[in-house]
Amino acid sequence: MRIISQDSRFDFPYELTAVYISPENNGGASILCRWQADQKASNILAEYSCEENAFKALEMLHDAYGKQTVEYEDRICTFETMFRFPSNKELED
Repeated sequence: MRIISQDSRFDFPYELTAVYISPENNGGASILCRWQADQKASNILAEYSCEENAFKALEMLHDAYGKQTVEYEDRICTFETMFRFPSNKELED
């Protein structure tokens, strides 16, 4: 699955990244990503006005990842999917 940042600047394979929430001093939160090949640098995937919205967005990512595999009686099919982090406004509407 591909994960895409809010501003579409970053596009990473989910399977090769670590995605996590970083609380901010102002009460907001960012969702950061570390590429497996470079464990020193983090990229901002999304920024939210409160930690609750960041958790909602991360839950949406988990749900999207869980929906990429469909099991049939005789086989399992995996689909390549993409997830773009929603804006803060989209989570509040």
